Formats: sequence, C-alpha cells, structure tokens
Amino acid sequence: MKTNNLIYIFSFILLFASCSQEDLVKGNDNDVVAKIRLELTDMQLPAVTKAVSTDENRINDLWLYMFNQSDELIYQVVGSVGTDGGTAKAVTANLKATQEPVALMALANVSSITHEFALNTSKADVLKSLVFDVPSQEGSVSIPMWGEVDLPEGLYTDDTPIAIPMTRSLACVEVLVDTDLVINFDLEEVYLVGTYDKGFIAPIKSDGTLQKGTISIPSGAKGERVLSEAFHKQNLNNARAKFYVPESLLKTETFPSGEPSRSLCLIVGGYTTIDGVGKFGYYRLDFLLQNTENEDMNVKRNVRYIFKIDAVHEYGVGSAKSAFEKSIPDNASRISASTTVMIVGDTSSQGNCIEKGLNDITTDGVDYLAVNTSTPIASYNDENGMYYAKIQIFTNYQGGWQMIDMPEGIIAQQKRGDVNVFYETFIWIDDTVSFPAVFYIKAGGVWKTITIGR
Repeated sequence: MKTNNLIYIFSFILLFASCSQEDLVKGNDNDVVAKIRLELTDMQLPAVTKAVSTDENRINDLWLYMFNQSDELIYQVVGSVGTDGGTAKAVTANLKATQEPVALMALANVSSITHEFALNTSKADVLKSLVFDVPSQEGSVSIPMWGEVDLPEGLYTDDTPIAIPMTRSLACVEVLVDTDLVINFDLEEVYLVGTYDKGFIAPIKSDGTLQKGTISIPSGAKGERVLSEAFHKQNLNNARAKFYVPESLLKTETFPSGEPSRSLCLIVGGYTTIDGVGKFGYYRLDFLLQNTENEDMNVKRNVRYIFKIDAVHEYGVGSAKSAFEKSIPDNASRISASTTVMIVGDTSSQGNCIEKGLNDITTDGVDYLAVNTSTPIASYNDENGMYYAKIQIFTNYQGGWQMIDMPEGIIAQQKRGDVNVFYETFIWIDDTVSFPAVFYIKAGGVWKTITIGR
C-alpha cells in the first residue's frame, strides 16, 4: 500500500418452535405472581453524540427459568412484559414458590430458537443449546438478551420486584464521520467483513458454565472473511452505519508478503475531495486497540465500537475488493513511522475505564457511572468477623457519585466520590445482613444497582 493513502480516524472502544402458555410446566397452589424488573443498561461506553436507540432496549418476548442448587431446571414460564421507564422493564410471571435457594434466569427475544426444555435438564446443557442466528441487519434488529440472579432465600410472595440485570448478546459496530472536523469526505457505504453467523445467548465457557467476560463462540459458527458475504450498508449520505454482531475472537492471518491481516474489518466507501477534485474511493479499517502497535481488539457482547472518521488526507482505492486486499489497513500503526496512518485515539477517562477494568457502565447518553462489577462477591474476614467486598467506581458527572439506600449493617469505606477520579473502596457487611445485600450508587440521573452476594 502506498503510504500516502491515508485515512485518519479515532476508533473509540465505547465503553451492545414457539409454544403456548399451556405447553409450559403447569402451576400449582405453591405458585406466586412474581414482579420482576429487567435492568437494561446501555451498551458499554456509548457514544455521547447520540442517545441509545430504543431498538436496543426492545423486548418482544421473555422466558424465565428457575434452577435449584444442583443447577437443574425445575420451572420455566413465559413472562408478561410491560414498560417501566427507559432503562427497565416491568415483568410479571407465575413462578414456583420455594424456600430453597434458586437461580432465576431470564431470556429475551429468543422466539426464533428452542427455548423450552425438559425438567431436570442441567443449566449447562440449557446454556449450550441457546444458540442464535445473527439477525438481518435490515430494519429494526431484535437483540437477544440474557440475565440471571441468585435468590439464596428462595422465592415467596413479596411486592418487592426481583431485579435481573440483562446483557445483550450482540455488540454494536458503528461508523460515522465527524462533520465538525471533516469537510472533504462524504460517507456513502460500509462493509463489515468476517463476522460470525451464530452466537451464544449467554457468556459461557466450552463446558456450558457461566463466566462473564468470556467470549463465547458456538462450535460450527462461520466467520467468512469474504467480501461477498459481508454485511453491507449503502446510500448512507453521511449517516452513521450501524451493525449488530456476535462476539469475535480476532485472529491474525498472514499475507504472502508477510504482513498480518485481521479476520474482521470494515470497508468504507465515500467521496473524497482534494484541491477541489472529488473522487469516490474505499478504505479498510481494522479492529485495532489504540495506543498500541498491531494489537487486535476482540469484539465483546454488549459493547459499542465506534469508528469515527476525523480526517481524510488522500483518495481511497478504486474498489472495495482492492481495499479489502490491502496488506496494511488505513487505520494502522505499523512497522515504522513512515507507515503510521492512525492518529492516537481518545485519551479521555472513558477509554481509561476499560483499561482499568471498569466495564460495567450505565449512562444516560451524556453522563456515565462505571464500576468494575455491579454484582461483587463478599469474602469473610476471620479477624473482625465481617464480610467484605471491593468496588471500583468512576463517573464523569460533575457532581460526583454517592452511595444511597445502604441497609443497616453495611459500612462503606467511602460513600462519596468526585468527578473524574478513580476510587477503590471496601464494603464491610456484618453477619446480621441477609444476602444478597442491595444498595445503589447514584451520579446525577444515572443509577446503578449493586447486589453483593457471597
């Protein structure tokens, strides 16, 4: 590739057979009508230039599954979905009352896959079977979601809703032009090449056990690195292109020239004007971590990846195929200074959140509140006879953050924090507190539910 063929971008890692009620497990006198609150946070670190799409919060159907302490399915039922604000859904369902500890799992937007199982099926077998086909990228995309909560005290009649945090099973990839900075490039089309055709609803390991943060790819899933198999958006007229894709472990291939090529990439086409002369051309953008050389960026569920074009200095190549076959992408920092084509990306606190592991993030589109986990597990300290958990917290809200509605018997090392400062604080819980212990962290209009288990 000619080194003068440049496109400067910021790549932000912003930090996304049916059956009837009668076919389900029958209820009995022990059933209770449970109120459930599905908590739908935005995809990690969304673009502050645009509020989250309502389509990303849409729940068309909901199924609930109850597992016993042996991780065996003991109950399943379809839930009745209502609306409760923009970030949560109010749900009711007939569930089996029990005094035994159980786990309650929720699946949303799964009508197209097998979602009814025989009783006593292991949770691992259920989770391994929950494989979805990647939805069409045309029109409104129905995003599969998964969530689970432990109920160590069982399930009984109570007006308090059961909160289940939901995680989208797809990531969101966006391409846009910063029109405040770029006046010589008009985005017309985008290809997304090499995404897998299937995904797991839940984040699981190969044995079917849950593990948040695991990149889960079903056996037999195909990620064809063929331009003709790519997702394609055209006639954009400078509007942002958006794709919803499953997780991907990016592997590096090698061209005969010895240059590496990533298995997932974007091909961007548009009109570039230089010295008054406009030409249509294509550029290739790889999924690369910022501030590194040649390091791949894996694609994770419920995360938004934004490729923001900030400057175009030269014409693109004449065809999408030619851009696709380049040995060096147009956003790479590669080999030597002479081939560096990417401006160093965002160094704001948002990027630092991910680097520090604070990737559990809630936002209202402008302000955000980040923690390392909203479901910490408490450990026991023999010396003082108390449980403890550690939470890391960060917010960009000018008024800082505060912990509220903390139950009696729970003491926080620090209950307030300032804007743009990373905090690591201990939560101490005495033995009078029932688990799970729930309180809230608030930053302006952004709330996060913290549920401490043991």
